[in-house]
Amino acid sequence: MLGWGALLLVPEELRLPGFVVMATLELLVPIWAERPSRTSWHPRHIAERYGLFTLIVLGESVASATVAVQSALDSGSRVGGLAEIAIGGLLIVFSMWWVYFAQPAEQTVQAARAAFAGQPRLDCVAHRQGWRRQGRSARAALGRRRRAT
Repeated sequence: MLGWGALLLVPEELRLPGFVVMATLELLVPIWAERPSRTSWHPRHIAERYGLFTLIVLGESVASATVAVQSALDSGSRVGGLAEIAIGGLLIVFSMWWVYFAQPAEQTVQAARAAFAGQPRLDCVAHRQGWRRQGRSARAALGRRRRAT
């Protein structure tokens, strides 16, 4: 947080390299933070957070559309063509809301978590030795299963 604030005080010509450094550091924080142990998380909590974020984004799009319609009306545009666009935009937003919340999100998050279990992720660079060990144990388990059949 202090780094991003300090970036505002940096001369203009150093801001882009400073941004690259700060963005890289931001991406490395999860790798550094999970070195001792994996962070536990609950699928219902993650689904709720993303659901709330989606509601905020959809609400902001409705607010932006409202401001755009008001600006168009203030500039003297016809209401007929504007109403068609506004209704179409609202239907798109409501459809996006319906598609997003039509399925129970907790089960979707749990299914995605199970589907990607054991798959290399961004933090695999920091845990390369651990992945190698997991790979060996997975290969050994597959070898035992093949021999058993």
